[in-house]
Amino acid sequence: MIRVIYRWRVDPERLDEFSEAWRRTTRAIHASTPGARGSFGLQSIEAPDEVLTIALWETEAQWRAFIETARSGSMRAMHEIATQLSATAYHQIGDETVSG
Repeated sequence: MIRVIYRWRVDPERLDEFSEAWRRTTRAIHASTPGARGSFGLQSIEAPDEVLTIALWETEAQWRAFIETARSGSMRAMHEIATQLSATAYHQIGDETVSG
């Protein structure tokens, strides 16, 4: 598994709009793209215009195949609302998150 951390600059007045675009985009990608396992989003407490979206992928190759067209395709709505500052992939070495 890999996690991809996308850093975004989002005008706080457009955060709700961005969040909704991110939700729709994430659901569509998960439903139609091999290896896509969903994502979660975070807003910085100290810098409210900084947002992270963190995606989970089964393999790096699946993510790389997807990302070739993402900016102009499935992630276009997000790019129209916010500025993507970076996208960095990491190998997941564990997950001790407790849910429930």
